[in-house]
Amino acid sequence: MLPLVSMGLVLENLALLLWGPDYRSPQTALGLETLWMGPVMIDVSRLIAFGLAIVITFLIFIFLKKTNIGKCIRAASDNRTGAIVVGINVNRINNTAFALGAATTAAAGVLLLPLMPLSPHLGHDFTLTAFIVVILGGMGNLIGALVGGLILGIAESVSTLFLPATLKHAVSFSILIIIMLFRPQGLLGGKK
Repeated sequence: MLPLVSMGLVLENLALLLWGPDYRSPQTALGLETLWMGPVMIDVSRLIAFGLAIVITFLIFIFLKKTNIGKCIRAASDNRTGAIVVGINVNRINNTAFALGAATTAAAGVLLLPLMPLSPHLGHDFTLTAFIVVILGGMGNLIGALVGGLILGIAESVSTLFLPATLKHAVSFSILIIIMLFRPQGLLGGKK
């Protein structure tokens, strides 16, 4: 874990050195397009990002449930020793899982690119949110992470109607504390 944090700090500071600390907003073809559905205005970029995020999540779920590599990833995650005993090369599977996670993170970055200005420090907020989502949904549960992300996103959006947007993380942590008090394994986590 420490080498990954160190590598993240090096990459962040390298980006600061190369491009500076200023925020940049890339221009996209659909950046200002809106879709009207009656009295509701929907941002096309956000709609596309939401749709593709659901598709990517569904494809990862199918990959983990139906393919041999996905089953090996799940087996190595559940019981490393048992996976080794049945002949799974756990180190190779760990590398494959890491690559899948990196590709998913890259896809998320591409989907978010037209939605917000970029900065070398942008990843910290997403890391914090990802931590809360994983704990909220239940460790190791893909559907739980999806449900936890939806709950957290809706709660943060609705909270901006009543609270300043700067208190977004306070709302996230409040939800996390409440869930941890009443259901420590997460919303869809198993009984452990």
